[in-house]
Order: sequence, then structure tokens, then C-alpha cells
Amino acid sequence: MNPDGLARATAPLVGEHDCAAFQSAGSSPTASVCRVQRASWRAWDGGVLLDIIADHFLYHMVRSIVGTALALQGDSDPARAMRDCLSSRDRARAGATAPAHGLCLEQVFYRQGVTG
Repeated sequence: MNPDGLARATAPLVGEHDCAAFQSAGSSPTASVCRVQRASWRAWDGGVLLDIIADHFLYHMVRSIVGTALALQGDSDPARAMRDCLSSRDRARAGATAPAHGLCLEQVFYRQGVTG
């Protein structure tokens, strides 16, 4: 595991991007532009943990991002490789979908005045 490579791979995700490259094939059509506010890795007892905050997520997006970051962590320029994947909008250019175990939704933020 290369924590620096993982951090460099996910840094380009921050901002507003078309994240179609990370959307699972066969999922329902939806707006694929997402605003990612944070995508950062931190040490954890079991290895490393990805904290990601966005205005919404596509089906399997986080699992695809993890798989892609793992695949790119050893690249000579993980950030460039992630930007290339992201801009391609092509799911085939992204890494494998990481397994669901260990995935945890910790908190949902709602805009003030928005209800159920």
C-alpha cells in the first residue's frame, strides 16, 4: 500500500467533475456531474481509509474510485492518470470495483430547509 500514491491519485477528484467513469455499467441514467468536496486518505488500524464528501454519489462510484486509486497508486504520476480516467468518462478506463465490505456511510448532510 502506498499512502502517498493513493493521496496523489484521489486529489484531482476534488471539485466539480463528470464522474461517469466511476458509475457502474447498467445503472439508472442520472446526472453524472458530482461536486467532490473532499477525497483524502488517512491511516487506520486496518490500513488506510478513504474519506470522501460529495453532493451526491453515482451507483458504485466510491467503490470504483477506491479500485482506481489502488490501481494507480504506483503510477509515475497518479494524479495525471486519475485526471485522464476522469476526463474519459469511460468506465473501462477506471479500475476494478472494490468489494463492498468495509464501505460505510457515516453521515448525510442536508441543505437547511430541505426535508425528507
